[in-house]
Amino acid sequence: MKTLVNSLSKPVIAMGINGLEDSLDGHPELRQRFERRVFLEDPRVTSRQDVEDMRKLLLAMNQVLPCEPSCDLSSPDMLLRLLLACECRFGSVVNMVRSACELGAAARQTTVSLDNFRAAYREVAPRDKRQDTHNPFLMSRETVEALLSQMQAQRGR
Repeated sequence: MKTLVNSLSKPVIAMGINGLEDSLDGHPELRQRFERRVFLEDPRVTSRQDVEDMRKLLLAMNQVLPCEPSCDLSSPDMLLRLLLACECRFGSVVNMVRSACELGAAARQTTVSLDNFRAAYREVAPRDKRQDTHNPFLMSRETVEALLSQMQAQRGR
């Protein structure tokens, strides 16, 4: 990376996943070259096209992840629950799926279960929303739809 930065003679913008900052900070010369950092907000799923993109991503994930039928990532039900759980943030949905997978693997499960998603939500939910009554993976579908509609209406103001 150092050679690339030196050879360009132009500003370099580095974008990456969680952990990139640790890699930059772990090397004194890279830390110096990337002193100025701007963190972009996790994009929200707001348009129909965004929802379609999220659905396609979950479909692709579903093809490689062994999920129980109750948490089939290709289902409209899981899409709604994930969007509510992550406040319609694209990257947060991906992280939620990854956390559920990690919890399943840690428990030596052969498939990811709805309980893994419930636990993943409790790990990331704000302190005042960690009770089961706020967990989208425990709510009825009607409640999930109503809360998503409320969230969208508040953002539209």
